[in-house]
Amino acid sequence: MDIAQKTNAAGKLGFIVRGGSGDNIVSDFIPHLLAYGGWVVDENNKPTVNTDAFKAAFTNYIDLYKLGDTMDKDDIVAAIDSGSAAMAIGWPGWYVPSADSAASYIVIPTKLDDNDTAKNTSMYGVWTIGICNNSQNKELTLKLLEYLMDQNTQLASVANGGVPCRYSSLLNADVLATHPQLETVCSALQTGVYRPVIEQWSEFTNILGTEMDSVIQGTKTMDQGLADAQAALEALMS
Repeated sequence: MDIAQKTNAAGKLGFIVRGGSGDNIVSDFIPHLLAYGGWVVDENNKPTVNTDAFKAAFTNYIDLYKLGDTMDKDDIVAAIDSGSAAMAIGWPGWYVPSADSAASYIVIPTKLDDNDTAKNTSMYGVWTIGICNNSQNKELTLKLLEYLMDQNTQLASVANGGVPCRYSSLLNADVLATHPQLETVCSALQTGVYRPVIEQWSEFTNILGTEMDSVIQGTKTMDQGLADAQAALEALMS
């Protein structure tokens, strides 16, 4: 918040919120929610968005938004890269900093302050890779997976803007000499949480993100927007 306030006072954007869809808003917000100890569902996948933790995190998120703007992905990257904005949350594949870039990556903070307990605050998507039960070519598929996950293949992907997922690549000294940001990616992987693996996730984020946007834009109060989201999500998940 201090960085965003100082940047805003200097006439630049302190923080950029990702807009464009309900899913974008929810994905952008989740690290804030995690930092406050909240989550969007409980252990039984029951919605938990009308809670004190969610409200505290959302209040902080809106305060940051007031010090900046909302943009889509490409404009966020351009604003950060040009130095016209200080901070945004993004996936590592969006932006590949170079030695003379104006910006780079940091791991999302795991504490609200020095006295807080560390929490996992980076969100994993569930873009996973595997072999479907009904695959007609399981042996060939396995060979493809072995090729994609091979250390040499992973290393080769870096030169083409890829973000490897093997420690041997992320911590390779030669790779880090030219792509030091991958060490940050590796650190973030140590503090991650998978987003809920639920069949209704697209509908879930559309409902929640739409209600959150209503609160951000001031057409609903915090209490009303989150109460409406909770009710709609409970109906969805029932």
